[in-house]
Amino acid sequence: MFLNAKTYFHAGLLVILFGLQLQVIDSFVLGEGATRALARVAKTEQVASRANMTSLLMTVHPEPKKKVTPPDWLGLTLVTAGVMMCGHSIAIRRR
Repeated sequence: MFLNAKTYFHAGLLVILFGLQLQVIDSFVLGEGATRALARVAKTEQVASRANMTSLLMTVHPEPKKKVTPPDWLGLTLVTAGVMMCGHSIAIRRR
């Protein structure tokens, strides 16, 4: 796929917006399907332990969910990369 200046600029704009969104939030919670997929990729043995208290709580709230806290520097890094992409799209030769 050939990236022209307009496509490169829009990709940079999306990276900027995603970086700004990461700057605003502190953490987010994955849904049940994403938590199970993450556990499968990480090759953990089980999503939730089989302890007595856990099994009691799982009957009340059966969906395992994982809380993800992105590092503080990630949002600013994505904003910077997006600005560089947008600047590069303006500097490259148009056809």
